[in-house]
Amino acid sequence: MKFIKFLGVGGAATLIQYGILIALVEGVQASAVVGSTIGYIVSGIFNYTLNYYFTFSSTAKHRMAAIRFVIVAIIGLALNSSLVYLLTDVFSMFYIAAQVFATGVVVIWNFVAHKNWTYHSIKDH
Repeated sequence: MKFIKFLGVGGAATLIQYGILIALVEGVQASAVVGSTIGYIVSGIFNYTLNYYFTFSSTAKHRMAAIRFVIVAIIGLALNSSLVYLLTDVFSMFYIAAQVFATGVVVIWNFVAHKNWTYHSIKDH
């Protein structure tokens, strides 16, 4: 059930990220990596809040959960940006297709890390 909730929250966050990505690439001719990175950061704020309360019903202190979230998000951002760069700039893949692939990889990383670490309280370990 948590994974279904996680996918729902992630789906909404992904719409935010993709909306920003497309707006920046098509609207101001930003690179796919820049658009994806900005979208990832903005959607991360939304993602943290809903996953904390809705998906994982966390009892962890926000200070601890937020620090952990940022660490997981930075790793996810590195994965996302690296994959988008590799697929678009090295392999000339269309930026939306590259983002879809990167999203799939990052979703798996994020779920495992958040479920097992980010939203756990100290007493859960």
